[in-house]
Amino acid sequence: MNEILKATLSSIRDLVDELKLIAVSSKKTGTLNNAAAIMKESSDMYRNIAGSK
Repeated sequence: MNEILKATLSSIRDLVDELKLIAVSSKKTGTLNNAAAIMKESSDMYRNIAGSK
């Protein structure tokens, strides 16, 4: 059981490290901002389509 817990914690640490790298990369390239803008535009388009029915 102890080995399973160690492996789980190690996986979580690796995931957090990966997420940190993604956040740093996104700050440089604006990827997250672009994704948020696309989601907003898609939502607006859906509302326009749904509202026109």
